[in-house]
Amino acid sequence: MLDNLESVFSDEQDILYRIGEMKGERKGEAKATKKAQEKFVKRLLRKTDFTIAEIAGLVEVSQYFVRKIKKSMA
Repeated sequence: MLDNLESVFSDEQDILYRIGEMKGERKGEAKATKKAQEKFVKRLLRKTDFTIAEIAGLVEVSQYFVRKIKKSMA
């Protein structure tokens, strides 16, 4: 009886499985975006004379985020 259930139900059809899968994808995308922002902020800090406020505006992050990265580079 239980062997037959495996053929009826699959992970791809389970709504809770799909929701968890989508959350995982979004989390991965957010992590990739943050990494790209960090890399861009570092490049701007190294190669320009922009202020923290200008960099935050260009990258669309908080000034706190830029200051934190600048501190980690020191």
